[in-house]
Amino acid sequence: MNLEGKVAQLTVLHVQPEDAGRYSCSTGEEKTCAELRVKPLPVTFKRELVLLEVKEGDGGVFCCEISKPGAPVEWKKGRTSLKPGDKYEMKQEGPFTKLIINSVEESDAGKYTCKTKDSQSTAELSVRGSPPSFKMPLVSQEETEGNSVVLRCELNKPASCEGKERPVRFLQDLKNVQVQEGNAVTLSCEVSKVSQVQWSRGATLLTPGGEKHLMKQSGSTLELHIRKSQPEDSGSYSCVCGEARTTATVIITAIPVTFKQKLKNQEAVEEGAVTLRCELSKAGVPVEWRRDAQLLKEGEKYLMKQEGRIAEMQIRNLKLTDLGEYSCSVGTAVTSADIKVREIPVTFKEELEDVEVKEGDSGAFCCQISKPGAPVDWRKGRVVLKPGYKYEMKQEGRLTKLIINNMEESDAGKYTCKTKDSQSTAELTVRAPPITFKTKLRAQQVEEENSVTLSCELSKPGLTVEWRKDQELLKNDFKYQIKNRNSSMELTIKNSQLQDSGLYSCSYGDTKTSANITITPIPLSFKMGLKNQEAPEGGNVSLRCELSRAGVPVQWWKAEDQLQQGGRYQMTLRGKTAEMHIRNVQPEDVGEYSCVFGEQKTMAEVTAASVFFEKELESQAVMEGKPVLLSCQVSSANVPVTWKKDNVVLEEEGRYIVKKNGPTHTLEIKKLLLEDAGEYCCISRGKKTSAKIIVRERVRVVSELQGITVTAGEDAVFECELTHADVSEGVWWLGQSPLQRNEMNQMTVRGRQQRLVLTMTTPDETGIVAFVIGEEKTSARLLVVPKATVLFEEKPKDVVIMEGESATLSCMISDFTSPLTWTRNHIPLRDGEKYEIRKEGKINLLIIRDVDPLDTGTYCCDTGDDQSSAKLTVTELLLSSKRNYRVWRLRREDQPLCTVSCLNLESDSMDEEQAATERQQKV
Repeated sequence: MNLEGKVAQLTVLHVQPEDAGRYSCSTGEEKTCAELRVKPLPVTFKRELVLLEVKEGDGGVFCCEISKPGAPVEWKKGRTSLKPGDKYEMKQEGPFTKLIINSVEESDAGKYTCKTKDSQSTAELSVRGSPPSFKMPLVSQEETEGNSVVLRCELNKPASCEGKERPVRFLQDLKNVQVQEGNAVTLSCEVSKVSQVQWSRGATLLTPGGEKHLMKQSGSTLELHIRKSQPEDSGSYSCVCGEARTTATVIITAIPVTFKQKLKNQEAVEEGAVTLRCELSKAGVPVEWRRDAQLLKEGEKYLMKQEGRIAEMQIRNLKLTDLGEYSCSVGTAVTSADIKVREIPVTFKEELEDVEVKEGDSGAFCCQISKPGAPVDWRKGRVVLKPGYKYEMKQEGRLTKLIINNMEESDAGKYTCKTKDSQSTAELTVRAPPITFKTKLRAQQVEEENSVTLSCELSKPGLTVEWRKDQELLKNDFKYQIKNRNSSMELTIKNSQLQDSGLYSCSYGDTKTSANITITPIPLSFKMGLKNQEAPEGGNVSLRCELSRAGVPVQWWKAEDQLQQGGRYQMTLRGKTAEMHIRNVQPEDVGEYSCVFGEQKTMAEVTAASVFFEKELESQAVMEGKPVLLSCQVSSANVPVTWKKDNVVLEEEGRYIVKKNGPTHTLEIKKLLLEDAGEYCCISRGKKTSAKIIVRERVRVVSELQGITVTAGEDAVFECELTHADVSEGVWWLGQSPLQRNEMNQMTVRGRQQRLVLTMTTPDETGIVAFVIGEEKTSARLLVVPKATVLFEEKPKDVVIMEGESATLSCMISDFTSPLTWTRNHIPLRDGEKYEIRKEGKINLLIIRDVDPLDTGTYCCDTGDDQSSAKLTVTELLLSSKRNYRVWRLRREDQPLCTVSCLNLESDSMDEEQAATERQQKV
C-alpha cells in the first residue's frame, strides 16, 4: 500500500483465485468499493505423453507434466474413463501425473488420454505379445493300416491364423508452404489406400470442425486448409496414418504495418490539453509513444487509447516543459510531430506599495501575481538583485516578497518586481538617526619610544572621520596609523617622542571627542647586560649589550685598561645595541670586560677554551698500491697541527700530501707500500688523535694459465694459482667479454686455485681466456677444433640365431672415442640385463641375451654423422624341445618390458613346486 499525493494505491502481488472478492478504500466518512475477479490460468501440458511399448505381462507407466501443480486430471482409454483399482493406479506429485497399468495384456493396447479442464494429451500403448508355446507336445503313435489316427497337442494360449495386410504409406508427401498473412493455406498429401489419418501442428493434435482448420479427404487424397492465416500459425504440420507420417513447414509472413495517417504538429495553451492521433494500416497492433527518445507510460499525465486502427494519446495539464517532439512507433514504422506550448502571460493582481523604514531595521516589498510559481526578477533601479544576507526573496504560490535586512541610507530608491510580461514598482524611504560617539577618546600616558593607540566608536559604521593634534590635521603615514573598522576608529602613534604630547581629537561633522596624550622620558639604563663568553683559542668572540635609549656613546674596558677601536678589537653602536668583537682569541685575552656610560656599567668574563678534536682519525685497511686519506677536525680553525708516523714527524713531500680546510686537516698517502703500515697521529696544542693503517699485500698470480686445444663438444679446463686463498673478486674473460657463472661457464675456487670449465665448447669460442684480479692478469689461448665426421668402416651384419641363445651385433667406426647409439623401432637401447653395449676401440658391440622370437627385428646404430642397421632373426624352438620351458615378462623401471626365459631339461617327474622355486631364484 502506498500514498503518492492524492493517489492511494493497493497492490495485490501474485494474485490467486482465492484473492477474488470485493475491496474497499475509506477515509473519514467517504468510501469507495471495487470487485476483483481472478481469471484462473488455463491448465496446459508442459510435457506431453509419449508412445509407450510394454512387454505382455509387465507393468507400464504413462507420465506427463502439467502447468499447474495439483490441478485435477482425467485418464481415458479411447473414450472410456479409467478408474483406479488393481488394474490402474493414478498418482499426482506436484506438476507430474502418472497412470500405472499393471499386468499388461494384449487387450490393453490402444490410445490413452490425460485430460485437464483446458487441454489434453494422447499417446499410444503398444503391447509386445509373448510367442505361443506347446504345453503338451505331440506323442508318437503306431496304428494298423486303414485305421484312423489322432495327433493331439496343447498350446499355452489360443492361437489364430491372421492375414497381415500391407501397411499404408504416403504416395505424395506434404510440401513446405510460405504465404503472406491473411491468405489461406492448403496442405495436401496422398496415401496408398483410403485410411483414417490425424493432423497435428507440432505436438498438438488438430481437431476437425473448428473455424481455423478445415480437413478434407477425397479418396486417397488428404487436405488441411488453414483459414485467415496469421504469423502465429507458422510451424511444423504433420499428417499421420498408422506408422506412416509426412511433415511440412508452414511460414506465414506478417504484413508490415505502416501509418495511413501520420501525427500532425500542434500548438496549445499552457495548462490546457492536446491530443495526438494517427491511423495504422492494420488493427490490433500495439504501438509505443515516445517523447524524444524516452518511452512514455499511461498515467495522470498521458492518456493513451487504441480503437481499431486509430491510436491516440492525450497530454493533460500542459506545462512549458512539455514542448518537444513526440513519436508513435510500431515495428520499424515511426511517425512524429512537434508540440508547442504557449505560455499564459503573468500579470500583477496586487501591485507593490511604497515602504518607509528606519535605518538598521528590516523592510519588505510584497505583491501578488496571476500565475503561482512564475519566475520573477527583483531590481533596484536597473540593478538585478541576488538573494543573500542583504536580500531575501520568497515566493509562496502567487505571493512574492523581497525582504531587505539591516537597512542603510544607500538602500533608499525605487524597487521593481518584474515578470516576463509585466512589472510593478514602488519606492523605499530610509530614515537615518543622528550620528553620535558611542565610545569617546580617553586620556593616556606612555613612556617615550612606545606606541600609543586612541580609539572611539560611532553610532553608525562606514563613516569617515578627521583626526587632529591640537589644530593640526593628521594623515596616515609612518608616524600615524589610522584605521576604520566598521564603526570603530583608531589612531596609533608609533615610537612616541616627548614632543608628541598634546590634545588629540576625532570629529565627524559637528560631532567631536578629545583626549590628552602625555609622553614621559625613558630613564637611562642597560636593558640587557653583557654575558660571559667562552671562545676557542684562535677563534672569535662577541660582547653585546642593549641600552634603554639609542645613540648614547659608551666606553669598553678590560679590567682597568680602556680599549680602543682597531687591531683585533672592533667596536660598533647600532641604535640601542653596543657590540665589541675580539678576533683570533689568545690566552692573554682571558679576563673581565665592561661597557660604561656615565655612572652605568655592565661586566662579563671572557675565557679561552682549550683545543680538542671534534672528529678523530679512523683506522683503515687498504690494498697495496691504493691511496689512503686520513682526516680529522679540531675545535679551532687557526691552530697548527703536526702529523707523525710511529712518533716520527712527517713532512709534506713525495707521496705525503698534507692539507687544511678550516678546522679540517687531512693527510693523503699515494700508492701505499707494505712499509707504510703503522700508527699515524695528528697533534695540536698537546691534544692527539691516532689511527692505524693496515696495508694488505696485493694478490698476485703464482701459476699462469696454460693454452689448450679441444675438440668441439668437449670441456675446456683452465686453472691458475694465486698468492692468497679463497679470493672471490677475480673475473674470467673470453676475448673482450666477461664470463657469467652458469651451467656453460663453471667457476670454482679451491684455496688458492682458481678454476674455469667451459662445457660443450664450439669452434667460435676460439680465443684468449684471461683471469683478472686487481691489476694482475694471466691469459692463455683456447683453440676449439671442429669435430671429425664419424663414419662406418664396417657395418653390422644380419644375424640368425636360435631361441634362448645370446646374439651379438658388431660394427667398426672411424673414431676410437666417439659414442654410438643403438636403437630398435626408434627406441634407444640401454645397457642392462637384456642388452650389453660395449666399445673396444673402433669396434662397437650390442649383445642381446637370451633371445626369443619377440626380439626378431631391425636394429640400428647411429654415430651422429652416419647410420646403419642389421636384421636379427630368432629361430623358435620345436614344441618337443620346449618341455618345461617357461617365459616370464617382467616390468622394470628402466625398461618397458623385460623377458626372462627358463628351460628345464631335467626329467618330467621333477617336482613342479621345486621347479617354480628355482625359476623365481633365477629371476
